[in-house]
Amino acid sequence: MNNSCKNIHPLVSIITPGYNGKAFVKRCLDSVLAQTYSNIEYIYVDDGSTDGTSDIVKAYAPRFEEKGWIFKFVQQENKGCSEAVMKALSYINGKYYVSLEYDDSFPPESIERRVELFEKLGSDYGLLICNAINVDEETGNAVGLLIPNSNHLKKENLFETFLNNRGVNTSGCLMFRVDAFDKTHPNREFIASRFGYLWQTTLPVLFSYKALYIDEPLLNYYIRKDSISHKRKNTNDVLNMLAEFESYINKTLTQIPMNDELLKKYQKNVSLHCQTKAMFVCLKRKNIKNGLSFFVKLVRNFGVISLTKKMIYFFKHKV
Repeated sequence: MNNSCKNIHPLVSIITPGYNGKAFVKRCLDSVLAQTYSNIEYIYVDDGSTDGTSDIVKAYAPRFEEKGWIFKFVQQENKGCSEAVMKALSYINGKYYVSLEYDDSFPPESIERRVELFEKLGSDYGLLICNAINVDEETGNAVGLLIPNSNHLKKENLFETFLNNRGVNTSGCLMFRVDAFDKTHPNREFIASRFGYLWQTTLPVLFSYKALYIDEPLLNYYIRKDSISHKRKNTNDVLNMLAEFESYINKTLTQIPMNDELLKKYQKNVSLHCQTKAMFVCLKRKNIKNGLSFFVKLVRNFGVISLTKKMIYFFKHKV
């Protein structure tokens, strides 16, 4: 591709972190190859798969090369999704990047449509967000939109929306402008967690840059009953997850350039949010003793008024 074409069609980096996805990784890879956009590099980081996934992915290299696209396969010991994403980010060269989970797929026009919209935005925009179609893994049928009501996303400043867990928790819906990401994530690093990476990648960008939400389904989000995100977890696992979530989000906030007063405000809100959710988890599962323990702790640390407001927020937004 000559330089004039590259200027018209800037390079887009698509990254995929994967572990043991033999049953569905072909669908992901085929959807990338089917993109109507003409300038793509693809980086797949295999996080220590043991089921033959890596052989399937490596076999796709010639098909990417035939299209004149960059294909990079990276293998590492199993360290978790966050570490795999950071590894992938160290290889990207695109103007934009998006992370596609290995069990999801893109409609053919997904990248082309996003770049078309992103190229019309100014440099004060760091993130473009889209909707997705929920697809039942067993039947292959569409079962509605990922975000059925998106009014809360139709504003330029979405930092507090995401911080309050009302953002978009699916990586394939988020396209980043790489220079904005680099300015907010030195060395392309973030706080790693076994429970994910989206808040760590999005919050710093959303604090410093505007975002555009488009109510178009440019991702196929597959719902698998056996996926980690859809398995019913026991109460202790949920509480541990919320405690770790609280910890790594509050650590992420310390890496964002803001004054101490604002930092304390946001960290307090994160802690109140996570601990209130933990209380509801206990009460809903009839673990009354732990639920009341959280209630007493919340009143002591945050006060009745703040807790009441947060509980109303939970009921209103069904968080």
